[in-house]
Amino acid sequence: MAPRPARGRGNRENCGSRKEIQPVETSCGAENGAKRPAAEVSLMPEVKIPAFAKINLRLEILGKRPDGYHELRTIFQTVSLHDDLQLKRARKPGIALRVEGNAALSGEPAEKNLVYRAVQALQAEVKDDGGVEIELKKRIPAGRGLGGGSSDGAAAMIGYLRLSGKKVATDRLMEIGAWPCARERARRRDLPAARH
Repeated sequence: MAPRPARGRGNRENCGSRKEIQPVETSCGAENGAKRPAAEVSLMPEVKIPAFAKINLRLEILGKRPDGYHELRTIFQTVSLHDDLQLKRARKPGIALRVEGNAALSGEPAEKNLVYRAVQALQAEVKDDGGVEIELKKRIPAGRGLGGGSSDGAAAMIGYLRLSGKKVATDRLMEIGAWPCARERARRRDLPAARH
């Protein structure tokens, strides 16, 4: 009996797949200088990522930084309450952010939101001027000390790296994320896109 071909395989060029394929040329070696055929790298069409709230078990405010944020020493625990972010590639350049679940945040200019600023900073770092659409569904109450904004910013950074397939060293990612809680979230080992 002949083996059956695997499902979903075959020559289905341009058949409506949502994956974007980018050619990557690789060298075969210095001795002959020949090039291998281009390898295919699939970009994710969308990324969904939760941004968990946290509670402070201990919080010490060390002082105010020049950028207006406070330097903190904290011990915190994440909890199950979370916001949801969905990032998608867009044809139009720029960042489009839509906020649901918080009327005050959805009424503010997108450029003031930590999610927008985090993705904008990463795009500048990796020199990517492609478009991205972000939907933020808020469940964490704003201004209650649950770290919603910084968690959203950190999750947006991780989500953007997963979406774009780009890599940024953890130390550099923490420099870009100028928020104390974002630094801690990026340091966690269960976020492989943040690792170097």
